[in-house]
Amino acid sequence: MPTSSTSTRQQRQQRILDLIAAEPLHSQAEIQELLAEEGMEVNQATLSRDLRDLGLVKDSAGYRMPNESGNGHPESELRLALRRFLLEAIPVQHQVLLKTHTGGAQPLALALDLAQVPDVLGTLAGDDTILIICANQTKARKVARDLQKRGQA
Repeated sequence: MPTSSTSTRQQRQQRILDLIAAEPLHSQAEIQELLAEEGMEVNQATLSRDLRDLGLVKDSAGYRMPNESGNGHPESELRLALRRFLLEAIPVQHQVLLKTHTGGAQPLALALDLAQVPDVLGTLAGDDTILIICANQTKARKVARDLQKRGQA
């Protein structure tokens, strides 16, 4: 049973990300209604938790990913995302595996991409894991150390 619950949460959270990427959504009621139209009934408390877990912010333009509108500084957004979501950074050859809380990989990967972290060639995010590709093993170790430090500062 826990697996289907987790799977349902992951599917719902991914759908929320898709919805806010497609059009400006200004209220939880709006998001709740769109999810219900797709057969995903969710109460307000669960939706609030999903929005918080995803790291979404709300401003005059509606819900969005951090720094999506160009407001804020990418480096400070990255530090905030690292403190909020990063559990562990593990260098593996020329890659770095980042472990996050459930639902934390997407917002953290977005913050990484927007901050244009040196030595990061690209990111690939799942629900609670991000794979960072670096040019070589030395750069991967440096990126892992740097991200851990930024997340603790």
